[in-house]
Amino acid sequence: MEAVSLVRCEEYHQATVEKGVHEAVRLLGGWDKFVKRGDKVLIKPNLLTGAPPEKGVTTHPSLVRAVVLQVKEAGGIPTIGDSPMFSSSLVRAADKAGLKEVADHYDVRLVEFDESIEVDNPYEGTFRRFEIAKQVFDFDVIVNLPKLKTHSQMLLTLAVKNLFGCVVGRKKVQWHFKAGTDRLYFARMLVELYRTIGPQLTIVDGIVAMEGNGPQSGRLRELGLILAGRECVALDMVIAHLLGLEPLLLPTTFVAKEMGIAPVDIGEIKILGEELNKVAVDDFQFPSYSTMAWNIPYWLQRRLKRYLTPLPSVELSKCTLCHRCLEACPTGAVSDSNSQMIINYDKCITCFCCQEACPEGAIQLQGRWLMRLMS
Repeated sequence: MEAVSLVRCEEYHQATVEKGVHEAVRLLGGWDKFVKRGDKVLIKPNLLTGAPPEKGVTTHPSLVRAVVLQVKEAGGIPTIGDSPMFSSSLVRAADKAGLKEVADHYDVRLVEFDESIEVDNPYEGTFRRFEIAKQVFDFDVIVNLPKLKTHSQMLLTLAVKNLFGCVVGRKKVQWHFKAGTDRLYFARMLVELYRTIGPQLTIVDGIVAMEGNGPQSGRLRELGLILAGRECVALDMVIAHLLGLEPLLLPTTFVAKEMGIAPVDIGEIKILGEELNKVAVDDFQFPSYSTMAWNIPYWLQRRLKRYLTPLPSVELSKCTLCHRCLEACPTGAVSDSNSQMIINYDKCITCFCCQEACPEGAIQLQGRWLMRLMS
């Protein structure tokens, strides 16, 4: 039975976070179970872009600091690494997110994932091999540090999704292009990528989450939780459940169950620490229209996919013409026409990279006629 630890942590006060991280790992057997003396340990936060900690876009520096300290106490040699999708460099993004200060203070290396190698998928699946950052395989242990946020395409970005950061820079956009409008194909890639990388431990920053139209422009929501586990799919199932979401509505969990690697139900996961029903919330706001297509059988979803997938729409009053949406679009569907951002829906594959990249929240999702009829 897979175990997930659930610990209350009400604020980003350093001592409080360190206590919460220590307790979450202790419930799983302690740091000695994951890190041995001399181990080279990769700490992989969510560093989507350079955003200050108070924006709630990235893994909070106090959580990263706590993990750095506790890895060192266990005798490990920590390194912080990632490949931000919407930043020109890791150092610049880490500086804005408060992670460079952590690295500098504790003499920890910052490693940018900037060189890809082909890696065979060790499991039977849809994908035979992946292009993954070479640097990921220089370490003995990987500690995955996701931020609990919503995501317009994948509904939530949690433990499984955070490993997508191990794909180098713009190659992430190629995966969106390859997946096109099929988010289950993209979800299957994420699950198989996670299994190929195989992090030993995941600790989720759920102290302040993001709801609404995340992962960059949603609303902050105080949950006051740190969660940890070895198995990312089980961890994501627990988080979905505590947010009031049927876990199989999460695309990555849906395909993981199809692959036979997800627990059948939440009762097969051992919850350690807080009782799940005592910390659960029933009013968490998910992205607009994001769960609507999952309310009908999958065979019918495939036939109606064109009419059940929302479209990105530019709210001109919020747009600052920063062109990040244009740069993020894998199909060239976004353009600047007379100082106004335009989306060509004939080219749009509804990957929502434009919405994910927008720092102003100027790109929202709009339902097509069938979705509006159903809502």
